[in-house]
Amino acid sequence: MKPPDRWGNPARKPHWVVLGIIALVVAVLAFAWREREGPAPTQPPSEADRPPAQSPEPAPAPRTGVEDTSPIVVAGQGGEGCEAEEPMFEVTVTAVGERASPEASEQPVYLQDQERVVRKYYLDLSGVREAEKQRLAKLLAVGQRLKVRYVICGSGGFRFLTFVQPTATG
Repeated sequence: MKPPDRWGNPARKPHWVVLGIIALVVAVLAFAWREREGPAPTQPPSEADRPPAQSPEPAPAPRTGVEDTSPIVVAGQGGEGCEAEEPMFEVTVTAVGERASPEASEQPVYLQDQERVVRKYYLDLSGVREAEKQRLAKLLAVGQRLKVRYVICGSGGFRFLTFVQPTATG
């Protein structure tokens, strides 16, 4: 039997305990690292699995001609908590989103500016006259070039369109 250590405890073989703790820590770290990295790919992704490459080119030219270039003014935006953007911006429609529900009046619209940055705007359809809603659907065709004004509302910086006008070149 070994003599007690300097604190008076009987001598033990701590190396098995230490080795067990080290093995446990290594196993936990290896598992956590693998989970963070994700599973290793078994084969390269096919063409169908790859996301479409984004072209640095602007959105395509519109397919539908717009003869009427008079503006559509959206009423009811710009109250308390909103900040108006004064200059008109020339943008290209890249996508039109779905409303949250059929009863919802806010239509999300994705517009690309001249610096090729795509931003999400909202169009409050309750502020558009009934006679102009059908014309607005043609204006929001993908690739259509527009001049817009908007207000930024709330702490989230939501952009609401207040003025939409097709450009002369469409």
